[in-house]
Amino acid sequence: MVRLFAFLRDETIYNYAQFVKRGSSDACRTGSRLIVGPWLHGHELASSFDGFDFGQAASVKGARIISFRRFLTAELGLNNGSPANTDIVKGWSSNMPKLKVNGVTLSYKEIGRGNKILLSSQHFFLTDSHMELLGKPPYDYHVYLVTMRGFGESEHVFGQQPEDWTKVWGEDLLAFADAIGAEQFYYTGVSHGTIPGWYAAFHHPHRLKGFVAVSGGVPKFTKPGEPSPVQVRYWEGLVGNREELKKIGWDTPYPTKDPKRLAYREARREEYLEILMNRKKEEFLVDVKSLTICGATTEEEYYDRISKIDAPVMILHGMRDTTADISQGVKAASLIPGAKLVSYEHYEHCTPDECPEPVALECDRFFKDIEGRIL
Repeated sequence: MVRLFAFLRDETIYNYAQFVKRGSSDACRTGSRLIVGPWLHGHELASSFDGFDFGQAASVKGARIISFRRFLTAELGLNNGSPANTDIVKGWSSNMPKLKVNGVTLSYKEIGRGNKILLSSQHFFLTDSHMELLGKPPYDYHVYLVTMRGFGESEHVFGQQPEDWTKVWGEDLLAFADAIGAEQFYYTGVSHGTIPGWYAAFHHPHRLKGFVAVSGGVPKFTKPGEPSPVQVRYWEGLVGNREELKKIGWDTPYPTKDPKRLAYREARREEYLEILMNRKKEEFLVDVKSLTICGATTEEEYYDRISKIDAPVMILHGMRDTTADISQGVKAASLIPGAKLVSYEHYEHCTPDECPEPVALECDRFFKDIEGRIL
């Protein structure tokens, strides 16, 4: 649990230094959970923030929204969005639990309890993602959000890069599942977060109870040694460069007027920019050479292997997605036995992050429907 700061209704602020000074017993005595995030709301402390809906928070009387950057600079007096004194932010840089698997240390977040294990592994996770929602009522899966090797608080890679990152991330996920005793599990991820799921589907389909690939049908075939179409340059010059990072930041321009969706959109944009601003040089240098995942050397072999996937798969893809073309999702769904394809006209590549509730609902419906399915 991260205890950094929280806003009270009277806008009193508890920053990390004050929290340490007052002692953790203060939070325990009030039954509160102090939270950290890219955007915060003035909201009376309740017994728990576990079920707090950030998408609806703007409607709470007395609420206010500020950017994470403004909080750092104006409220905590830090410079340029970076801590002037690293001691003040130790609480959020090292509070995620970690597990050593497959020879490396991976950080993760656990939500929920029980035997319905759901895993997801990505470079980063945005607040209240559909994966996180699945760990809360009414779904109540036991969710583990695992940060991929090379990123965030998981172990970074220096020097020589792995030859096949898709295998590394896939095997890391399976080793994590072994470590928590999950012989079988549900899996879902967004965009690059689908890679470990596809790896399991290709190489260890018996481990998957169900797999939902969101904004990521199987990638286009790339020949061995050919660079991935989405990773063709080193981004070394972007480290700490806010203006340049804005150009590659999270965005979805769909012309909505829905206030909840717009609130999510602004929050996601701020949150992802802060994630990029806090990335180290080695994180930008992760070089994915191929996204073929299954080791096929020809396009014919690639699609043949897709047709032999023996796992329950659903692909949820936006028709307006220009990053991962929906044609690949349609192609995969037409080849995988029993696969399901769900597509929304008003979804782009990043839309599932600003509309997590319907995505969580689709995942849960699919996972329930595949119980006892007949092919």
